[in-house]
Amino acid sequence: MELTLVKYLRSDDGLVFRALTEAIYSLLQNRSIDELSISELVMRAGISRASFYRHFRDKYDLVSAIHMRVLEGTLLTYFDGRSFHDAVNDTWQVFTRHKRFYRNALISTDVNSLGNFIFAQTFAFYQRALKEKNITMTACETRLLRQYTFGSVALLSEWILGDMDEDLGEYMRASIIGLPDFVREIFD
Repeated sequence: MELTLVKYLRSDDGLVFRALTEAIYSLLQNRSIDELSISELVMRAGISRASFYRHFRDKYDLVSAIHMRVLEGTLLTYFDGRSFHDAVNDTWQVFTRHKRFYRNALISTDVNSLGNFIFAQTFAFYQRALKEKNITMTACETRLLRQYTFGSVALLSEWILGDMDEDLGEYMRASIIGLPDFVREIFD
């Protein structure tokens, strides 16, 4: 089991991003992102505040950038030919292996929170998958997909926060079954 999420970083992400990833991963093992200060983060990473702000707007932006790398190595591999089920499973395995990190990042309700980022990225994933199959959504279908995505991310947060007893497999099955028909059909 990897100790951080550094393995998902790209080779061109650089030392500052790597140091910050390790630092925030470590700090989020025991408390929420809202309790974490930038001063504490940069001290742990061994970089200056100026270096941090050259790369990221805030601590939420850093967590979102880390999660984007995770998505590039898991869910987004669907667009490289990986099966939908395997790409989703890989993503959920990361949530499972790094549950403390995700729990303490998702607990925030800040406008820039990871939960909001995951919603936006999940919705964008489905939009892209539909577009690649030459499917244009109606306004009603767009609203339906947004509602599904919002609910799916809310349930993900509940699962990670420990408020759901379902195992990962059951949760994943329910998430896939719950997809709107016009979306689920493209993955069958």
